[in-house]
Amino acid sequence: MSATGLSQPPLAFVDLRRQQETIRRRIDSAIARVLDHGQYILGPEVQGLEVQLAAFCGIRHAITCGSGTDALLMALMAQGLQPGQAVVVPSFTFAATAEVVCLLGGIPVFADVQKATFNLDADSLKMALLTARHLGLAVAGVISVDLFGQPCLYDTIVPVIEENKLWLICDAAQSFGASYRGRPVGHFGAMTATSFFPAKPLGCYGDGGAVLTDDSSLAGVLRSLRVHGSTRFKRRCCSKNWRFSKARSQPESAQPAGMTPSCRKRSGAPYAATEQPASGPNTRSLSPRATR
Repeated sequence: MSATGLSQPPLAFVDLRRQQETIRRRIDSAIARVLDHGQYILGPEVQGLEVQLAAFCGIRHAITCGSGTDALLMALMAQGLQPGQAVVVPSFTFAATAEVVCLLGGIPVFADVQKATFNLDADSLKMALLTARHLGLAVAGVISVDLFGQPCLYDTIVPVIEENKLWLICDAAQSFGASYRGRPVGHFGAMTATSFFPAKPLGCYGDGGAVLTDDSSLAGVLRSLRVHGSTRFKRRCCSKNWRFSKARSQPESAQPAGMTPSCRKRSGAPYAATEQPASGPNTRSLSPRATR
């Protein structure tokens, strides 16, 4: 019996060592290739990864960056969020969702989430918009967050956003590879931000992220923002260095083609947990969630 009162050691949230065993030769080969050609900054491997990501999601552009938080911040800057403008975000999410709004001088307005999915609730979104306007805030847009691999109910929240003439940025850090009513994540907002943190559905060995969009104009702005707001030797705006490391991209470049089987394995885990649940006072049974 361990100090926690459990007879067995806890399961690792994500077993990266075991994952690495399945792709180690491909990773070693890819890293060696980078060392051989010496193009370490936004070279062919990063460009190739962006092509793969866009093709996997069925969209036109994928712009990689340093982290999922960077992806959100770049997306807000590309949308032109101004100081004092409000952005509706879900109340149940990682701090970065609201943090990036504050970093640009915006005001996060919190909307509640659904009990069943923990994703943004359409009725609460309507109330948040009314509250913001009652307080005299100019609402610019909404950031939705897809938690636990489940996309939001976009057919309920998108009409509210369109009716109020707002933009939508989707935070798909936990839902890359998922789909909603037959449409892959990446198709529901002007831009979709995702994260390649190691524990995410598509992870790298370090930090990383990307912004997905079908808008070529926004893609151009995002690529400029990623490199100090410049295009070649012309400066468009003040920004910073948000480039994605090529070495970090190598584990990812070995994965996009296998994303769907990987996601299926993860989504099957709750089913396995219900078949042979452990016994004990702190045991909770996991119920399979409905697929969309």
